[in-house]
Amino acid sequence: ATRDMEIVANDSTSELPRETVLELASALAFQLLIGEKLASCPASMLGGVWVDAKEICAGILGADTLSSLEVVALLRRYDLAQSTADGSLRWKHQLVAGALAAPRLARVWRKYLGSLQQPLGDDAWIFATPFIPDLELDEYLQALFHVDLLLGARAVIELPLAGRDKGLPHIAPAVGPGAPEGVQVRGLFAVARVGTERALAFLRNLVDRDDDELGHTAACA
Repeated sequence: ATRDMEIVANDSTSELPRETVLELASALAFQLLIGEKLASCPASMLGGVWVDAKEICAGILGADTLSSLEVVALLRRYDLAQSTADGSLRWKHQLVAGALAAPRLARVWRKYLGSLQQPLGDDAWIFATPFIPDLELDEYLQALFHVDLLLGARAVIELPLAGRDKGLPHIAPAVGPGAPEGVQVRGLFAVARVGTERALAFLRNLVDRDDDELGHTAACA
C-alpha cells in the first residue's frame, strides 16, 4: 500500500498526503466493519456511512471536503478497495480492512465489545492488539478469550514474543479439571497457537500422560 501511494493522479485528491489517505481509509474501514458490521457497503448506504466516518476522522486535513465518491476513488486508486458491478464498495481483502480499522478500534474498543459476537471484525480485533496500552491489555485479552479462545490466541501472537505468555492465564480455566471436553480441546489448541516455550512445555507435560485422552489431544495440538 505504501508504494501504491506514489501513483500519480490528475484530480484534486492527488494532493492529499498518503498519511491522510490512510487515515480516511482507516475511518471508513472502522465504520463499516465495527460500526455497521458490514463486509461491503451497498451504493445506497455509502453516503451515510461516509458521513459517519467523517465524524471519526474530524480534523484530518481535507476530509470535510471529500464526497463519498471521491473517497471510493482514492481507495480504488491505491488498490485498497474496489467497486462491484452494482456500485457497492468492497475491500480488496478483509485482512486489509481489519488492518486499517485496527488503530481506531484500539482507542475505543470498550465501546464496541458487542461487535465481538460478529466474526466479521475478528481481523480488526487481532490487529488492534499491539496498539492497546499496557494498562488495558489484560482486560482486552480477557474480553477476546471470553468470546473465543482461538481468537484470543491469534491476538496474543501479534504481541512481541516476550509478551505472548500474557494469554496463558486466560486459557488456563479452559484446560483445567472439570472443563467440558470440547472447551479443553479448543483450549489446548489455543495454547499451541500461543507457541511460547512456556506454552509448549505445558503441552509436553500433558503428552507424557500416554493413557490420558487430554494427553493425546495435547500431542495433536
